[in-house]
Amino acid sequence: MFLTFFARGDLKKMLTIQIHQLLTVGVFICLLSAIALFGLETGLMGHGWSDVIDINTWGLVFSTHFGTIWRWELIIAFLSCLALCLNKRRDIVLMLMASAQLIGLGFIGHTVIHQGWVAKIQQSNAVVHLLACAYWFGCLMPVFFCSRFLYKAKQHNDARFALKQFSRYGHVAVCLVLVTGIINGLFIIPMPYNWGALYIKLLLIKILLVFVMVLIALYNRYYLVPKIASGSETSNKRFIYLIWFEWSLALVVLLLVSLFATMSP
Repeated sequence: MFLTFFARGDLKKMLTIQIHQLLTVGVFICLLSAIALFGLETGLMGHGWSDVIDINTWGLVFSTHFGTIWRWELIIAFLSCLALCLNKRRDIVLMLMASAQLIGLGFIGHTVIHQGWVAKIQQSNAVVHLLACAYWFGCLMPVFFCSRFLYKAKQHNDARFALKQFSRYGHVAVCLVLVTGIINGLFIIPMPYNWGALYIKLLLIKILLVFVMVLIALYNRYYLVPKIASGSETSNKRFIYLIWFEWSLALVVLLLVSLFATMSP
């Protein structure tokens, strides 16, 4: 999304070159992990490791609700690999495919614990949460690359424009992450809350880390960015360090979600 809508001119060309290798690795990891996750889920639904690579069991799992959704996850992940070969419109095609995969994740896991219209609201909320989180976390890496062009005369204006656009929509994304996250918790966690449960403890750690990320984002936007605009190279370096720190926190948040998403609330 950053490359498609925010970057322009020479900056877009430079960022595309720098991010291409990272993007390629990410797309292939996405495909391999989707295959591996389906195999492991097959083993969990079946009789253990023997069913992980059993084709017949795979066929049975594909007939389940999870399998129906994950079939499309695998197809889109494979098509994303092919999309890397495109010369034109590659970025927007990959963005649409990644969005489709995220949308699919909103219809499995804890989002299937309810039925009827309640389930539809919960799943829609989960989809918005996933897309907003992906925007926030996903754009941090191109923001890091982009910030390095702020002091290069040829790309200075384009870099400032891209960062302003990211920040403008970033406010919306962060608000959506917080609101939809709270709604997700209300849907998933039964009352009264069992504060001693491991799920709750990990969720509270995640909330704390997200709160720190919000503080960093506010500090960057309203304190460092104005100083960078006035020509402060020290502020720019601090901005880059904090982007890396925020990215690291987001990675830990994802790891926590990957863990407690397998647990019962």
